[in-house]
Amino acid sequence: MTRTVAVPLRIIFQLLLVLVAIFLADILQDKVAFIPEFIVQLPEVDYTRRDFHTVIVYFLAVYAVLFTLQTVWLGGWRPGSAPSTVQQLYGLAAGFAVSAILIFITSAIAFDPNFIVGIAVLTAALFLLVFLVASWMEDTSWWSNVGALCTGMVRRLFTVSGVLIVLLAVSPGIMAKLYVSDRAFANYVTQIRIWFSHSDQSGYVLVNALGGRLFTQPMMVRSDPVDAARLYVLERHGRVLVLDYPGGGEAQVVLDIRDEVGDVESENGALGLAFHPQFGQPESPSAGDFFLYYTSVHDGQQVNRLSRFTVGETAAVTAQSEVPLMQLPREPSGFHNGGTLEFGADGFLYMAIGEGVHPKGARDQSQTLRGGILRIDVDCAASARSRPPSRQPAAGKTANYCIPLDNPFLHVDELMEEYWAIGLRNPYRGAFDQNTGWFWVGDVGSTQWEEINVVRAGGNYQFPFIEGYEPTTIARPSQVWGTEREPLYAYVHTAYDRAVVGGFVYAGEQFPALKGRYIFADNYSSRVFSMPATGQRVDAVEPVVTANQYAQRGTSSLTQLGNGDILLTTLGRSGAATGEVLRLVPDDAATGPLPAPAATGTDAPVTAQEIRELYVANCARCHGLAGDGQGPDAGLLQVPLPDFRSPQYQSAVDFETMRRVIVEGGPAANLSPLMPSWGHLLTDDEVVGLIRLIRQFDPNNESDQGAG
Repeated sequence: MTRTVAVPLRIIFQLLLVLVAIFLADILQDKVAFIPEFIVQLPEVDYTRRDFHTVIVYFLAVYAVLFTLQTVWLGGWRPGSAPSTVQQLYGLAAGFAVSAILIFITSAIAFDPNFIVGIAVLTAALFLLVFLVASWMEDTSWWSNVGALCTGMVRRLFTVSGVLIVLLAVSPGIMAKLYVSDRAFANYVTQIRIWFSHSDQSGYVLVNALGGRLFTQPMMVRSDPVDAARLYVLERHGRVLVLDYPGGGEAQVVLDIRDEVGDVESENGALGLAFHPQFGQPESPSAGDFFLYYTSVHDGQQVNRLSRFTVGETAAVTAQSEVPLMQLPREPSGFHNGGTLEFGADGFLYMAIGEGVHPKGARDQSQTLRGGILRIDVDCAASARSRPPSRQPAAGKTANYCIPLDNPFLHVDELMEEYWAIGLRNPYRGAFDQNTGWFWVGDVGSTQWEEINVVRAGGNYQFPFIEGYEPTTIARPSQVWGTEREPLYAYVHTAYDRAVVGGFVYAGEQFPALKGRYIFADNYSSRVFSMPATGQRVDAVEPVVTANQYAQRGTSSLTQLGNGDILLTTLGRSGAATGEVLRLVPDDAATGPLPAPAATGTDAPVTAQEIRELYVANCARCHGLAGDGQGPDAGLLQVPLPDFRSPQYQSAVDFETMRRVIVEGGPAANLSPLMPSWGHLLTDDEVVGLIRLIRQFDPNNESDQGAG
């Protein structure tokens, strides 16, 4: 009976040692290099508390099985025995390998190699410490017992089982190396991850919502406010189409301003669409009015525009009806425009604008409209609740709207009157909760964090001095305007979750499990998530479904319709109609056309324009559109970036080194670990195309532009 009780107690004691090692590794991982830098340089990986809890579950589950099997087959660990401790340490190595491999393959957490290896090192250290204490307490020959342990470890190394365990222990490192260096292996791992991710989803799939119809980079959809059988689709290059819903069929072009939009790259194009609250009401003078936020790029000069249009008999007539409200020249990188236009229950227009919308030399928010939510009255002639703006931005022009008298910064000289909330980086998508009136916004982050915020009047969401929940390298200003608010949810970048797409609080009846929850997505992974919409901070979200296209071709918007349908748009390739409007359905009710297969490198030859867009989407934020190392996020990296235009750089770096850095990341060439690996996302042709593009930044470069 005593032995029966002692066995589970010994297993629990061993699991407690593992748990202590996990907590110690968590404390020490940012202070101690458990993997020495002379072996490999590792990127700094920020994992969440949910990731930490996932690691605990994996390690304890694996070791519980291991310790139980050891007890059944080998009699369990006897801490004062050298042979038993040798057996235990090799078992710990095997358990570490199995845990790490399972975490790497079956989970989507931010995998921090230094933390994971730290768990192994500290677990072994704690078990050794117990062995030493037990040897001393059992009054055995302490030194001879230690010698027996060392001898036993070496001897075991030269046995078949010892060799196999050592190979198993180093296999996570080998797999991590293959993941960033071998595209086929990376694709295989990604497929496994997606399979496990789907297995954890809530029984939904996505089908083509419009009878198989494809679009050229659809940005968002809007249901006709008075006719639910009509659906408007905004394409990135400047077209607005209307189709029957859900039938699809022939599309009518409502607006075509592709010539006015001009060059579309970076984050440019037609970004947001909103109907006037009285759209479709025959007695209203605004019955045909809608608003469009778009960028106009010609000859390298960019102007961000907010305009009012009236639907005419033809697309040309609609285009001629344009009434500009805002014309805002900005620096030419094209990043961080924002995008959302939403009318609130108060009848005012809310516009989400990114921090990149400013001309060179004019960044102050007393001179520019950038990095926040603007609130304006588009019907000021008929309103006693607003007045005309008292000042213009330092560059550009505003007109044809008024400032609501209760705007929170109306009398703050340091801020433009249009601001309703500030401190946002790139609030790309947002929507009002139909029940609470809260304005939910997904704020696209820089190199580390993505945020979900409930934006309130007078709120300051802390960019640029705080992102997520952590201070940045930018000093906190001496005067912080507004009420500081942190995000309700923030997640760190992983290999494929890196650009949040704000959604909505679901109010329909079709999906009871989602009702009252906030639905959002990630552009890069095209994964859709849900979270409680209580207004309280959450640390965990639930996966819902994954779309069929990702990275620069991924999810661009989420919308709920009045009948409870949930629609999602995917961009697809820029040079062809491969984007889709998808509808969420239960996986046992999928009757519509399945989404088109995700575009791959074998679909068609990669064009020079697509290579340029790959560079802009994946590289230019840091390396700059011109390759000068002066991208908008360069200053946040705290490492010098190369100037691709430099003849010295071009002559010093050969094709193979460039390929290795792009595919495997900076550490593969002893460069900064902040340069991520792209091998799991890019085809070989795309990698070669990027290298050739980088070579072209130096106009005098005549070196070999690459193999193949």
